[in-house]
Amino acid sequence: MEEFEREVFIPSKKTQVLTSIVLGFAAYSVGTVVAWTAPAIPDLEATEHFGVLTVSDKSWIASIVTLAALIAGPITGFAIDKIGRRKTAIAIGYPFFVSWLMVAFAPNVPILIFARFALGLCVGASSLTVPVFIAEITDETVRGALCNLFPLGITFGIMNTYIFGSFMTWFQLTIVNAAVTFVYLVLAHKLPESPVFLISKGQYEKARLSLKWLRGAMLSDQIEPEIQQLRRAIDEKREVRLSAKEFFSPPVLKPNIICVSLMFFQQMSGINAVIFYTVEIFETSGSNINPNLSSVIVGLVLMISVIISILLIDRAGRKILLIVSDIGMSIALFGLGLYFYLKDEGSDPSLVESLTWLPLASLMLFVTSFNFGFGTVPWLYNGELLPSHVKGLGSGIAVAHNWLIAFLVTKSFEDFIFYMGKYGCYWMFSIVCAVGTVFCVLFVPETKGKTLEEIQNIFRG
Repeated sequence: MEEFEREVFIPSKKTQVLTSIVLGFAAYSVGTVVAWTAPAIPDLEATEHFGVLTVSDKSWIASIVTLAALIAGPITGFAIDKIGRRKTAIAIGYPFFVSWLMVAFAPNVPILIFARFALGLCVGASSLTVPVFIAEITDETVRGALCNLFPLGITFGIMNTYIFGSFMTWFQLTIVNAAVTFVYLVLAHKLPESPVFLISKGQYEKARLSLKWLRGAMLSDQIEPEIQQLRRAIDEKREVRLSAKEFFSPPVLKPNIICVSLMFFQQMSGINAVIFYTVEIFETSGSNINPNLSSVIVGLVLMISVIISILLIDRAGRKILLIVSDIGMSIALFGLGLYFYLKDEGSDPSLVESLTWLPLASLMLFVTSFNFGFGTVPWLYNGELLPSHVKGLGSGIAVAHNWLIAFLVTKSFEDFIFYMGKYGCYWMFSIVCAVGTVFCVLFVPETKGKTLEEIQNIFRG
């Protein structure tokens, strides 16, 4: 009878979905932090709330988030293993809420930058905690879809920030963002602890209670096979000790290099610089389309393209999405650079006037292409390419590298424009995307339909 119950038990998806949606609020908040500067900085300049903002002020307000996110990674990695996924997720909510209030009531630019730094710590902490948490609480039938709630949540946060920022003042927008983090903080206290974490700490009964709730099980026997499977996987991982020699062996080093390289090309596409300064790009382009409306359109396209990518990633394959993504971004950035070249170099005014649609079209193609492949696939490859016993270390290196390049690009964006001109800046990003295309063709393996063992065999040859 017990065997029959085990065989016919079908885990409920409801509690897994609801738990993932709660964590999605943190992802949404990440998107609001990333996109806030696009509508807020022009409004701050127009109202002169902090007086005249210098180029340095604006670059620090935008880029400090990525620097803080880089710092938060190692701290969060320690926290989720020490105090657990649930407590870390709850702990993130408090500074998230307080930091937004600091932004809203900052008396001067240094305090505003400090508040943005605090938000950046929350961004980095969420970027590590949420994907790990969702992956560990979901079963294999819904894991792929629910893990994509993280990039989808970020995109939704970006889009809504653009929409609200089009008709709200920077202060009103900030209060709305703070309200979202408060909702997350309240709901986070309802989260269960990850069964994987509980088993790793030897708390087997608590792990059973957590997994029963997550799977909608009435009896412990119904989830016992999964508990035993998790115990075996965790015990095997404990037995593995990674040496420096093994880390630099081809089966380990090659996938690590690919993951780090993909993160490099992801950020050197200029995505964060474009998202942070979307409204300003349209204001300086001279386009006759309302800058805030344009940014809303870009946000909508951003979200739609993420959904398309999620639907295609297990059908078309990872590698082809990366290649198409890079080609599209390269063309889009070339088009954006061409418009500013014609505008800034004194070309025929009638020609420039006839091309005022080009900035919006280029940005729409850019964000669509980015999310079509490079917005999602590099994160997926972190989980697929890296061997299980180096996944923590390898993912940490790749994510830290991602935020480091994001900081350097965002902080230097205004300097790039000053020394190279807008067109030179966008053409530089376009060339990087072209080089990224070649890299993907030559070195990135296709993993669609392959088991993790088959993927590892690629690097042993």
